[in-house]
Amino acid sequence: MKKLIFAMVSALFVSLNVMAQDENTERKRPSKEEMVQHRTEEMAKKYALSDDQKAKLLELNTKYADKAAPRGRFNPRHKPMKKFEGKKDFKKREMSDSVMKKREMPKEMKADFEKHKATMAEYDAELKKILTEKQYKSYSSDREKMMRHHARNRKKD
Repeated sequence: MKKLIFAMVSALFVSLNVMAQDENTERKRPSKEEMVQHRTEEMAKKYALSDDQKAKLLELNTKYADKAAPRGRFNPRHKPMKKFEGKKDFKKREMSDSVMKKREMPKEMKADFEKHKATMAEYDAELKKILTEKQYKSYSSDREKMMRHHARNRKKD
């Protein structure tokens, strides 16, 4: 009897593991177009955009989809990108927090960061033309809250 119960419990755990693995393999990353569409839909819903504004925003988001940098790219706590590995002025991730705060980015990374900031300023300027003053103010406020939230979470790491 004990052997039968043990066999049934073992079979149950094996089947649960197989089912869990199947769920993970079915997930796929959304395409760039799907991500642009999703971002546009979310902004349209959140800021109550008209159909004309939504169409212009979709065009803007599509235009800047390739120019947007991956999240965390400029954060010194993240693993270094391949093109910066091996550079003599790029220090490894294992540094203490006090050293990390004082650390300078490599010149190439700093240039990429400045380019990203300029791109985001262009995006904001074009977005300001699409949104009403009230909508843009709400967007700016939400973005500021998000940036403060991310900065606070980075300090906890």
